Amino acid sequence: MMDRWRAWQVLVDGVLATPHGTRRLVARHAEPPGAHFVGLDDQSAFADYFTTDARGTIAAALPGWPVTRYVTILADAIDQAGWAAAGYRLDAVETLMVRDLALPLPAPPALPIEWVTDPDVAAWCGAHDPLGERWIAPLATADATLRHAVLRVDGLPASRGRITRLTPDAGFVTSVATAPALRRRGLADALMRGMLHDEAQRGARWSVLQAAPGAAGVYARLGYRALSPTWVLVAP
Repeated sequence: MMDRWRAWQVLVDGVLATPHGTRRLVARHAEPPGAHFVGLDDQSAFADYFTTDARGTIAAALPGWPVTRYVTILADAIDQAGWAAAGYRLDAVETLMVRDLALPLPAPPALPIEWVTDPDVAAWCGAHDPLGERWIAPLATADATLRHAVLRVDGLPASRGRITRLTPDAGFVTSVATAPALRRRGLADALMRGMLHDEAQRGARWSVLQAAPGAAGVYARLGYRALSPTWVLVAP
């Protein structure tokens, strides 16, 4: 069984531990807070922390680190007053979810999805991304731990997502997005079903993701179950 702690580690590793995911990684294993830090120095200056510290005790250490914007906390509840006193505000409450791929899968999608493996195609997808984000680094197409899926409408990317597989049995789904003008047409559902079938065929047992606010029900209909809230805080 995939519990919340292993799913959390799949999430943290899926964000931090890929060869092309970051230039700089520092892990703190103190209890608490057990924080993981990443600074994406080759993009806009910001830093991410992933921690299980609900009380905000790590907040005192953060100002001494490079520019900090995001802290993601795995906890049933957090001390919002403690974090607010350190200068952080709650941005969103998301949901850590897992899908057992050994259970019956939803029907395969009628619409074909494309796996981006060519650097030039990756660059093109970034230039035509439905949210205007360059979400695939061209070098990442050579990284065997990453798979990038795109669903096109009228030749252009309409929905997309990424799977990170660092262990044989578990993948982390991230960067799922659909063009705003094409939402509520089942495109994200088709994309997710295609990714689930591909992961199962490639031998994975578990699929982990962090559902944005309001999206947990969408993933629940695909067979995901909620494990824990995750609290996303931001600093000015």
